[in-house]
Amino acid sequence: MGAEGAELEDIADALDTDPERVKDALDDVERVLHELADVEIDVDDPADLDAVRQVLPSKPIEAELTAAALRGTPLGQALEYVHPSDRQDGYWRRSRERSDPSALSDAELRHRHAFVKASMEARGIEGTVETDDGREIPRGAQRRGKVLEGESFAPEEDVDEETGKGILRRLLDR
Repeated sequence: MGAEGAELEDIADALDTDPERVKDALDDVERVLHELADVEIDVDDPADLDAVRQVLPSKPIEAELTAAALRGTPLGQALEYVHPSDRQDGYWRRSRERSDPSALSDAELRHRHAFVKASMEARGIEGTVETDDGREIPRGAQRRGKVLEGESFAPEEDVDEETGKGILRRLLDR
């Protein structure tokens, strides 16, 4: 087995599939990347990103390889692949920088603050609990869910600007 075969085996192991499936997926990814190379894409234009999303593969292996190929590029920073779950198929979505609190909306800041507060209250809770749908989740996660259940983080009409700035300052301090 040559170096290429060993690399395919490593990739196949990482993606929990066989090398032949990876080889076929790589052919699809290469085709998509060639299509994208011929198109001028403005990553700040939502219409351009939506058009690209329609071209990108949604099958998990092809999408995972495409995401790896796009990593570090402007397009790779503008779009992210969401893995499939029992409830939905995999898909591509626009991503944005979420680590800078000043770039978040007021609702996102309130949500983040409530989540941090609920997480601090749930600190140290050990064990797991089974959900109604049969999944097993940490007790701390269940506690956070109960604390946040029914909360609305939608913009309020009479929000005090100083309160919002105070929340932002506290988040930045953390």
